[in-house]
Amino acid sequence: MRPSREQLVRWYVQENLSDREIGLRCGVSDVCVSQWRKREGIATLTAAGKRAARGELSLEDLDEPTLRRLYSVEHRTRAQVAKLYGCSTYPIQQKLDQYGIPAVQKWERHGLRELSSDLLQVVHGTLLGDSTIGFSTTKTSSRLKVSHSHKQYGYLLQLHRRLGAWARPVRASVSLDDKGRRRIGYSFSTVSHPVFRGLRTKFYRDDMKGKVPDNWLKAPPLSVFEGLSDEALAYWYFDDGSFGGDSLSIVVFFPLLDVEDVGAALRRGTGLPWSISSESKDCPHLYDLTLPASAWPDFFDRVAPYATPDVAYKLDRAWHSRIPGQVLVPPDVGSLSVERLDHYPVGRWAQLDSETQERWVREVFLIYRSVGFPFPPELPDNEVLARIQALSEHHEIVPDGHSFRRSGVGLSVCNGFMPHRYSTQVRGRSAWGTFNDDEAFLRVIRTQFKARSSKWVTPVHMRAALSIYGGNRTPSNFRPSVAKAITDALCPVGGTVWDPCAGFGGRLLGVVCSQQNARYLGTEPSPDTVRGLRRLWAMILRVRGGDVSRVQILEGGAEKDCPSDGTVDLVLTSPPYFQTEQYQGGPQSHLEYPSYAEWREGFLTLMVRNAYRTLKSGGHMTINIQNVKRGSTVYPLVSDLDTISRKEGFRRRVRWWYPLNRIGAQRPDEPILVYVKGD
Repeated sequence: MRPSREQLVRWYVQENLSDREIGLRCGVSDVCVSQWRKREGIATLTAAGKRAARGELSLEDLDEPTLRRLYSVEHRTRAQVAKLYGCSTYPIQQKLDQYGIPAVQKWERHGLRELSSDLLQVVHGTLLGDSTIGFSTTKTSSRLKVSHSHKQYGYLLQLHRRLGAWARPVRASVSLDDKGRRRIGYSFSTVSHPVFRGLRTKFYRDDMKGKVPDNWLKAPPLSVFEGLSDEALAYWYFDDGSFGGDSLSIVVFFPLLDVEDVGAALRRGTGLPWSISSESKDCPHLYDLTLPASAWPDFFDRVAPYATPDVAYKLDRAWHSRIPGQVLVPPDVGSLSVERLDHYPVGRWAQLDSETQERWVREVFLIYRSVGFPFPPELPDNEVLARIQALSEHHEIVPDGHSFRRSGVGLSVCNGFMPHRYSTQVRGRSAWGTFNDDEAFLRVIRTQFKARSSKWVTPVHMRAALSIYGGNRTPSNFRPSVAKAITDALCPVGGTVWDPCAGFGGRLLGVVCSQQNARYLGTEPSPDTVRGLRRLWAMILRVRGGDVSRVQILEGGAEKDCPSDGTVDLVLTSPPYFQTEQYQGGPQSHLEYPSYAEWREGFLTLMVRNAYRTLKSGGHMTINIQNVKRGSTVYPLVSDLDTISRKEGFRRRVRWWYPLNRIGAQRPDEPILVYVKGD
């Protein structure tokens, strides 16, 4: 049907569709659409012309003063400027170079100019202790890095909070000592900034790099010791100090400095009677700065305000009551917590001896036996809304005989509502069955550690491992991006889509996010899946709003339960492949029709017949299906579907390809057959 002039203008200018995309909607070629436009007086426009027609800015509108204001004053990124003017970042960079506008650093965007005097003292104290500043070859910026073990997690968080906007997120790390034991630690870095480059120059002797060991390079000027605040002294002490009840000391290792000069500068700066112990026999240049007992009360009074409960052991008990809060233990230190799984990096597996490898396997096994199957989580509302928005903005041209893009946008929204998906058998054992078999699950863990492609044994990775190793195959969820693209192309605005085999929610989400504002009717036999689909729709309504009647789920079989005749604009589904995927619950077709002949006549034929009856004239049926093989027998589902559809009155229009995840060197794309009812 030829659209009106107003419709053409809306599609071509307002929605920014090409002639080819409009043609796909109308079932004609792009040449035909071009002729329609010329007859209606709609001129061919460039991308900039379309933006101008919509009243939007284009690259031609971007002059030097505007670019300087946006980039250098308002500190917008190149990507943000490019989005504002409807182009890529490359021409924005060209204009920046053309106008000689210098690059804006991240720290400038955050307004981080100079460290305040009190924060500078914090950095001085940590640099005298265990923190470091990396050696940067750029000679413009550097970062401060602070690291501690999990036993001082609360102390690290206090330093992190103290540095505020200068600090990047805290990260967990794991390392192995000489005996193969894992060491769990925590660290954070600051933003890369010239001020830390200046501190690197001040605290390190890089001119001697290569002449002395790297750990000798830290050589702070004596003025740092002379100007130490109580807070800086506290952080140095909590890093390198110790208190044993009969002694209090700070370890000093600055080989390029005279330790006597250090002691004298510290006495001048703090007013405390520090003395220097003799050099350690085991480590040259290692000394202790000690305080006599008479000076302890004054010292503890100064440093106690900056202590946390996890460093309280470095203070006399009389001062413990002054330390607020409790010892903070990070969540991933618990022996049987999910977070602890982050500390088994697969990349280190080959470096371990066989005994340690087996211990890792057993530890991971016990953690999962404690926390249960790694089902995908239901996402929080803010993340759901962000993913739905991303799917709504996802635009894809329906491919002429080619494969849709392999996009997973929106899948994570659906999967959390379908935990029973992992109990579905596909040709062999289900992921759930393997998980509950101790020996089979141990084999999967070992395989995950050994596999080159794997990275971790965290829930998201083990969920995938349980779905592919040991002959397991978990049925995939239909890609919402493909469902959206098909609905955009074949369903009229405000139309109705019927999904005879509703499945795990991918098609529901794709239809709901379609720009056609279509209604979704789904038929599904499994009570668990019906509940999951209804909960998924309720969650979408909660975060996005809309008409509650836009989605309806019918519990039953597609060969029996369907919408009224002539009420549907598009049939979109992917039926079960005979007995390949053995879903559980309700009148499943592989149980109702155990032989292929019975299944073809009793389920597939009746589903197609119902689709034809429910479709309006000119409506489309799109079915994703594939031939299956059991033993030496091949079941020709594709050709049988084609024969049945033609016999029922459908005309075949096109074949698209649905992209599955790549397995090895295979490209297992499956056909999507598209039929039309009537001429």
